[in-house]
Amino acid sequence: MLWLSAVAQEPVFRTLTEDDGLPTNTVYDMLQASDGTRWFGTSKGLVRYDGRTFRTYTTSGMKGSTCTHLLEGGGRIWCVNFARQIFYWQNDTLQELKDWNGADKDGLLDIDLLSTDTSLIIGCGTGVFRFHIPTANTQLLSDPADSTLFMHQVIVSDERAIAIGPKGWLTYSNGKTERHRFAGEETRFVQTLQLHDGKPHVAFVNESNWSVFEGNTLKETNVPIAVPVDGVARYTLLQLDEDGNQWLTRKEGVFHSSDPSRPLLGGISASKILKDRERQLWVTTLHDGILIIPNLLLWSYPKTEEAIDLVRTENEPLLLTKNGISALGTEEVSVNFPTEINDVNEVWKVPNREQWLISGKQFRVLENGRVASFGIGAVKDVAFAQDQCFIASNEGVWRVSTSELVKIAPERIASGRCLAVLNTERGLLAGFDDALNLVQTDGNTSTIDNSVYVNSISSTASNRVFIGTQGSGLMELVDGKLKSITSPVGFQNIQTVSCEGKFVFSVGDRGILHLNLESGNTTIIDRTDGLPTHDITDMEIHNGRVFMSTSKGVCSFPIDIEAENETPPSIGFRLSNGSGWISSNQTEFTYKQNTFLFDLTTDATRHQGELTFKYRLLGFGDDSWKVTSFSVPGISFANLPAGKYRFEALAVNEDGVESVEPAFYSFTISPPFWQTWWFRLLMFLQAVLVLALLFEWRRRVNAKKAVIALEQSRMKEQLTSYQLKALRAQMNPHFIFNALNTLQRYIMTNDHHAAGEYLGRFSDLMRTFLSLSEKETVTVAEEVETLKLYLDIEKQRMGDEFHYQLDCPEELEQRKLPSMLVQPIVENAIKHGLLHRKGEKRLSVAFTSVGENGVSVTVTDNGIGRERSREINHHRENHQSFGLKSVEERIELINQSAGNASIRIEDLKDGNGQATGTRVILQL
Repeated sequence: MLWLSAVAQEPVFRTLTEDDGLPTNTVYDMLQASDGTRWFGTSKGLVRYDGRTFRTYTTSGMKGSTCTHLLEGGGRIWCVNFARQIFYWQNDTLQELKDWNGADKDGLLDIDLLSTDTSLIIGCGTGVFRFHIPTANTQLLSDPADSTLFMHQVIVSDERAIAIGPKGWLTYSNGKTERHRFAGEETRFVQTLQLHDGKPHVAFVNESNWSVFEGNTLKETNVPIAVPVDGVARYTLLQLDEDGNQWLTRKEGVFHSSDPSRPLLGGISASKILKDRERQLWVTTLHDGILIIPNLLLWSYPKTEEAIDLVRTENEPLLLTKNGISALGTEEVSVNFPTEINDVNEVWKVPNREQWLISGKQFRVLENGRVASFGIGAVKDVAFAQDQCFIASNEGVWRVSTSELVKIAPERIASGRCLAVLNTERGLLAGFDDALNLVQTDGNTSTIDNSVYVNSISSTASNRVFIGTQGSGLMELVDGKLKSITSPVGFQNIQTVSCEGKFVFSVGDRGILHLNLESGNTTIIDRTDGLPTHDITDMEIHNGRVFMSTSKGVCSFPIDIEAENETPPSIGFRLSNGSGWISSNQTEFTYKQNTFLFDLTTDATRHQGELTFKYRLLGFGDDSWKVTSFSVPGISFANLPAGKYRFEALAVNEDGVESVEPAFYSFTISPPFWQTWWFRLLMFLQAVLVLALLFEWRRRVNAKKAVIALEQSRMKEQLTSYQLKALRAQMNPHFIFNALNTLQRYIMTNDHHAAGEYLGRFSDLMRTFLSLSEKETVTVAEEVETLKLYLDIEKQRMGDEFHYQLDCPEELEQRKLPSMLVQPIVENAIKHGLLHRKGEKRLSVAFTSVGENGVSVTVTDNGIGRERSREINHHRENHQSFGLKSVEERIELINQSAGNASIRIEDLKDGNGQATGTRVILQL
């Protein structure tokens, strides 16, 4: 592992403290249990952390609530306090191992479990003991004379118990105890710990080397300790990583053996370091709570929170602050700005010259303390080409000579709001807010794409050009055309693009998109990987590392970083049915216990809330997977019907990796007794008996009623049929009478042509009447055709003053209605309304849809109205409006035959109350 020492940096970490629910910031020990939960030994008790909340466990009789020496075994979590009491957590309570009396033992206490999980090996100043848990039998393994030989350091490895002291060690295996002394009388500092993978144990037994046990032999390694123990500032070993490197701590902070001269986490008093299943480092501290390091390759630089921009140079990236330009991790300003430069937003260094281009309210050039200002506003980007540079600004693209400060004279070569420039072999690529253009040095401009909003342009060493756009994500310029690169959600708006080797890095709303050009794979680097924030203002690549300026300071990572979390998250749940948490062993429930809550859990913590859960309930109809977020882990099912069910759940981490296997729970809800087969059979037999008796009684009653009802029904149907036929028979001669009167008038006036034409139409109409008179119902199309024949005859009789209109949608033409029912209404409108009107006479008949099969017919005329018609007809003796009367009688008979018809007449009047006509609405 390589650590930079030229500048100050430390791993990016987040903390869990009292503000997050931790009962105290003093944490002594940590354990990740087999179910993934984290356990902490603190000064205020044993603490369980499930990734969301902390829960503290204490118990009565504790002589001090400090807990340490955590271990798991036998379905329990074990711990020890400073009063040499031993406790275990089981069934959500903390209990004391009361058969062990540690009060009469001297010295600090250490414990470990034999691989059988039935015996504790206990080491203290008084001796080494074996405590058999099932029988509470205590066995002394050491002699009283061994008190200076063996102390509290106890480890279990390969079914052997090993107790280590400053003079030697003791092994216990298969009921036998063996004692071993160090050579000579040397007193050695003793410390025990586990390797990162949790397998063999290690002991620090002298001041220069580590030793490990192989069989029953203590073997010294060739791995020296990082810093010699001087007796004054002694280091404490916390962990060995997979490369054999050592993590140590003392009051100045946490140190790593790759660079023991400076603390990696300065000022941190660490008590333990543990790597979890997601390869995060957890550091417990004595004063600062818990530190979580997602990725050791991602560094932060202290005291860079006020950074304005990163400045790329030939040697190293520099930091732009309000005071000037300095190296990362230092407070000394290497480039001071003159007093007139107090509005700096961004700075570029001219290659191979001590010349700086400064963007602010004005564009300035700084060289050897001299400043030149130019009227170029809002500079966004700069591209260098030999002794000149090209500037992207809100006012267009400018070309500036950089050979000498006194000769600098900006020349605008393209107009528009330009945001990015890149010098290529083909010319200058200029990205505008509405296009990507190719600008030649003579100012000639050609458009590559006029549909993109360009934010950034970058190229690889092999001249592959990548474009960061607003709204269109990351794109590549291929053969003079833009090609879209699939961008995940959150990377449609690319602010910055940088290329290095085979990698392309893009800054989006969700962090950084890492594209491998060889494999085509994309990786998202975000807060779950250690980024302190997604608010990234600038990015530069230097010496194989990506440097980022953020709102929370500067951080960096190597270009080949492997940031994906490939560890499948665990999945579990707690189950409640409304009366508290229940055991997963209970699988049978009554019909009243039919509401369930599954509280989903996982051991994953790296996701920063980006983890999701997938779940489904088989047996409930819909077997598809549903998704819920980490913040809403409670899945409830209320009022489930009786049946057999299987609940399944998966966790999906922030990089899309699912749990290896779903957590599941199968259960059955019993039906109520009235839904059981025997109850239903009993009810069925009882119902059959009752129905049989009722049926016989009803049969006799209904037999008599049926004869009477049948006769009445037949008589009623016959009567209705006779009445309808009689009315149709009456209607036909009534119309014939009116038509012959008209024909007689033509003959009497010697209008032979009109009489002949009228007689032809009349004969067609009569044939239609004769055809329809025998039908109960006709189609709307047939009724419209009949009306047209009739109205043509009336128009010939009344002249050009009469106008009519028939409206019938095509979709209504095949619907049925009673025959000869509309014509009398039309005839009535002409005879009593329009005939007496002077001037233009208008009549409209409109057919509209009612429901799925119904028809509404609206007949509207601009006649004299019903009141005036009644006055005229009052002077006529024996007058009777036969048309409307016949229609009303037929509607009444239709309704008696289970029909549904109605007629409504409306008088139309103007604003002065004068009659303007009549509207008749017939619904069938």
